[in-house]
Amino acid sequence: MTFRTILATGALALLASSASAQDFTRLDQAFDRLDVNHDGVVTRQEFLASRQARFGALDRNRDGVLDQGDFPRLAALIARRAAEASAMVQTFDANGDGRVSYQEFLAGSLAAFDRADANHDGVLTRQEAQAFAQTEREAGARR
Repeated sequence: MTFRTILATGALALLASSASAQDFTRLDQAFDRLDVNHDGVVTRQEFLASRQARFGALDRNRDGVLDQGDFPRLAALIARRAAEASAMVQTFDANGDGRVSYQEFLAGSLAAFDRADANHDGVLTRQEAQAFAQTEREAGARR
């Protein structure tokens, strides 16, 4: 699976935004929402639970996949244009059928978590999230 914009969905999408003070505030807020037990780190399990809930919210027609029928909601929920929502579907669509299954959505989301987890200890610190955000911003600027 290729991840051109691996963070296009959910809270980690904030990590790839521009580096303004407001963006870091939003990143901190997203991090705090993901850190359910407020221990200062986001575990893989906390992140997975948020992705499961997000998939349910994005699957507008409740058919178990994200496809063109879900684009209006995708665009609204991630505050992006429809073209970017379409790019997210292409990014996570591992089998190329034009739809993102629940398994593809979770696999793509967890791949982003794993990339952000610099020391691979299964938890994401605020510092790792910020470093990953910077790396993604720089990669996006080169595209």
